[in-house]
Amino acid sequence: MTVTLSGFADEISPDPREQLATLAAESITHLELRSAWSVSVADLTGPQLAAFRAMLDGAGVRVSAIGSPIGKIPVDAPLGPELGRMRRIAGTARELGTTIVRVFSFFIPPGEPPARHRAQVIDRMAALAEIAAGQGLVLAHENEKEIFLARAGRYGGFSGPEGFTLAARSLKMILNELGIPWR
Repeated sequence: MTVTLSGFADEISPDPREQLATLAAESITHLELRSAWSVSVADLTGPQLAAFRAMLDGAGVRVSAIGSPIGKIPVDAPLGPELGRMRRIAGTARELGTTIVRVFSFFIPPGEPPARHRAQVIDRMAALAEIAAGQGLVLAHENEKEIFLARAGRYGGFSGPEGFTLAARSLKMILNELGIPWR
């Protein structure tokens, strides 16, 4: 079995040249694109994306996943702009040769139980999944404090293995309800 090492290269430096030099020094051939030049992947211009791709090609590095900010907004924020960003990121993923896009499951208002927002989160995730499926992409859930699945995982005061299990079951529940196969 071969394991491919990959990570967020923007944690090395905002400068892609420095990112790629460090990856090469460590013999790492893949990265997860979250930002370059301190610009979010969702906001890269056409010329910036082309320049980044040329640098990747020159360094022999591939993009394993897009670390998008999709779903990292309040659950009650307008969804239209987020769907537009998802479409843009889908194009970026295709351009960079990856099928994996990391997303979040929306921030839940402080003090409110996650169950109150379950249907809304499911509807929003379904809209994102529809865009992804239409582009042949896989959405990977990234956890973050105060988003739906993180809050659902802590619901009832659970943390550690119990919290992880609850979060995993919550994600599976959403995928099952959306009719999306998982393994």
